[in-house]
Order: sequence, then structure tokens, then C-alpha cells
Amino acid sequence: MDLRELALNNNPERHPWELARIKVIKQLLKDFIPEMKKQDSCILDMGCGDIFLIENISEDYQEASFLGVDIEFNKEVLDILESRIGNKNIKVFNSQKGVQEVRKKPVDVVFLFDVIEHIEDEITFLKELNGSSLIDENTKYVITVPAFQSLFMQHDHFLGHFRRYTNKTLKNRLEAAGMTVSKTGYFFFSLIIYRSLELLKERLSKKQEAQGIGNWDKGKTLSRIMYSILIMDFFIFRLLAMIGIKTPGLSNYAICQKSA
Repeated sequence: MDLRELALNNNPERHPWELARIKVIKQLLKDFIPEMKKQDSCILDMGCGDIFLIENISEDYQEASFLGVDIEFNKEVLDILESRIGNKNIKVFNSQKGVQEVRKKPVDVVFLFDVIEHIEDEITFLKELNGSSLIDENTKYVITVPAFQSLFMQHDHFLGHFRRYTNKTLKNRLEAAGMTVSKTGYFFFSLIIYRSLELLKERLSKKQEAQGIGNWDKGKTLSRIMYSILIMDFFIFRLLAMIGIKTPGLSNYAICQKSA
């Protein structure tokens, strides 16, 4: 979760979107990133937020090591996270430079989960990351971003988004940064309907407020229902994509690597 949306240890209840996204990402890793199963694999999570996501992913890859980076981490936050992590296979840093001081060879996988939309010039950012000692031609990227600029609303401003993407625009920007893209796709079709209604409500109302998912407090029953809907949504439309029926979604992803 983005640190804008959550004060650490403030709300133990997680938004069903966040929980469902973990399931989606785990499936994407299983489908496209077999390198994660290597005993000595190293995964770099850039913009890791409160590390809830990599904590969950690391449970399935206990032989791998995870390096979480977020420039919003101060000493107090780092102390809280390191205390929470304990002896897990995760280390946290507040800069890429900090990672390079302890990691002297390229990582196997880079996560950029809902990160590059926060960066005004994401192409330059990706070029600089590709040029670092942490990346080589074998390093795989797994990237997720919010989809469709037409659905840009106040919540995007609240989160500090500069843009939303389509598969085409995401692929174009990644290639401009020197990437070879092997796969793109969408997920969470049902949320497009919800987002469209929210956007309509926002445009008809003079109220211009936005809140993050960190204040989710709708109860366990509604959370389970929404989570189940999102999981069914993902797997149904994944099956349709396998037979050539492609549909949009509120998020899209890319699997890519630095071009040779």
C-alpha cells in the first residue's frame, strides 16, 4: 500500500482490492517468472510502500531474498518495519544507493507495482534504473499500473499520479526506456464499472475530496464478498484471454526486461 494511504500499524483491516491484487500478482509470477523459484534468487521491490505485498509474496518464495525500497521511508519507519520483519528474508532501504551498498551483483527480478505513474518522467527513471549495477539483460521486470486516462479522477491526484495507461501506451513507454516487453494485459474488469460510476458521481458533485484505501472499514463480510468477486473476475477473464477474448481492466501489467 502507498504510504500516503496508510499510517503504519493504524488500520489492521486491508482493502479487498489490495488482497485480491496479491493473488493476481502471485499468479503472474507463477505464469511468467520461473526465476523466482531459484534458491538464491533476489527480488528488488522499488516503491514497496508498507511492504505488506512483499511480505505476502515472500511466504511463497522462502528461499529467495527480497529488497524493498521506498524513498518515503525515514528512520522511524525503517525501525518499525525492521522490527516487524524480524528474521524474514526481507530487507528495507530508503534509497537505491542503499541497496547497491549491500548487493554487488544484478537482481533476478524487479517489482514496480503501481509505481511509475507517480513519476513525472518515468522513461528517464527506467533508463537510469536499467543503467545501474542492479540490472542486467537477464533481470525480469514485473510492472503494474492503473489503466485508462479517461478514468483519471480526484483519487489519482490524491495519490500523486501523473497518468494512467493502456497496454499500448505502457508498452510504448517501456520500449522508449530500452525495454523488451514480452507480455502485457489487464485485470479487474468489474472495477471499470465501479470506477466509471465514481467518476460520474465526482463530475456531478461539487465535492472534490479523495481518500485512500487505508481507511477501509466496511467489515469482514463485505470485504470477503468484494474479494471473492475480484478473484472470480480475474480468473474468468484470464480464461477468456487464453482463448483469444481480450477484455479491459482497471489495472494493467507488463513483463519485460532490459533490451540486449
